[in-house]
Amino acid sequence: KKNELHTLTDQGEILVPGLDFGSNRTLRVRYNRLNHQPFQLSILVSSKLARVRAKVRIFLIPKETPDQAAPLAVEMDRFLVSLNKGNNVIRRKSSQSTVSGKRQRSLLELQEALSSGNITESELSQFEGCGWPAHLLVPRGSSSGSSFSLFVMLSKLLPGDAALSADPQDVADSAFVHCGLAGRQVPDSRPMGFPFDRPVSWRVEGRPNMALTQVQIIHQEA
Repeated sequence: KKNELHTLTDQGEILVPGLDFGSNRTLRVRYNRLNHQPFQLSILVSSKLARVRAKVRIFLIPKETPDQAAPLAVEMDRFLVSLNKGNNVIRRKSSQSTVSGKRQRSLLELQEALSSGNITESELSQFEGCGWPAHLLVPRGSSSGSSFSLFVMLSKLLPGDAALSADPQDVADSAFVHCGLAGRQVPDSRPMGFPFDRPVSWRVEGRPNMALTQVQIIHQEA
């Protein structure tokens, strides 16, 4: 349903070494965790110019935020787009978020990958599993629906922005919002959390590069 997100409780699973240190047996552990149904955002952007590159920033803000000057904004995604003149429809899947980690294996799985040569030591020590857990991307809703504002902003790229030279595939495969890129500059010249990195003294209304949409987050009870 349009403008609805759904959270639920499902089971996660990890492999851990057995309790008998003299054997190679492993244990499969299942646990309950918060998760969400996959979703896709559709954003309509009108541009007066052709070939404009901009950074899209998406946040969720609870309706009952205690301090309007410092809203409890949860960053959901951040990515680069190229706009054509006229109307542009941007579609973005939750699985594409650069906030959440793309690969998050257990310690045992990492050890096995390292011993078999399927992962390098630098990958193991720096970026494997880095990022906000993908299953926690959406805050838990309620059975009757919790009200949030979905905030979308497009910001122009500043001169020398590392996003202009970063490899698009490396960025897409990363969780650079929290982790950056290995050995390179963060592909964003704005401060972390921008524009909520400072007291909010502005209003969305009247700003052509910002928009708010009301959404409901509904938690599906087991």
